[in-house]
Amino acid sequence: AISLVALGTSLPELFASMYAAYKSETKMAVGNLLGSNIFNMLAVLGVTTFLSDITVGKNVHLDVVIMLLITLLLIPCLYARKFFTYNKQNKEIMIYRAEGVILLSLYISYIVFIFS
Repeated sequence: AISLVALGTSLPELFASMYAAYKSETKMAVGNLLGSNIFNMLAVLGVTTFLSDITVGKNVHLDVVIMLLITLLLIPCLYARKFFTYNKQNKEIMIYRAEGVILLSLYISYIVFIFS
């Protein structure tokens, strides 16, 4: 149920960010995704825990480790490349299509892992 709610709340933001990226508004795309995710984590989770306690199961520990590994994978994509590859036209750091495919494949693998 949590995955369906996350999918339902994240898909509109994802498509809005994809459209913004298509129109070369990368700052709006990243800001939209980060802003919606931060709002979902802090406001929705805060209101929910204000109304009722939430218990965290033991299976969450594996999810936290996977999330940490994916975050560590993003560091070279976003920050370390700043010193090696720099888009001189836009003066922004780029995430290439191949990296996007890898990250999407990792996400799909994770969702398949959760439901199997």
